[in-house]
Amino acid sequence: MSYIQGIVDECDVRTIINIKELSRFQRFLMLLAGRTGQIINYTSLGNDIGLAGIG
Repeated sequence: MSYIQGIVDECDVRTIINIKELSRFQRFLMLLAGRTGQIINYTSLGNDIGLAGIG
């Protein structure tokens, strides 16, 4: 079991924030981690995870 999946499942994060697509959420977390120390461009982040109209 991956660390992220363990956190999401064991801490009920999935239920609290209503995650429907775990793979998309995992990609979101990975992309956020890759942007550490940068100003977040929400439009770019949304595009990278396949969500339109973010930002």
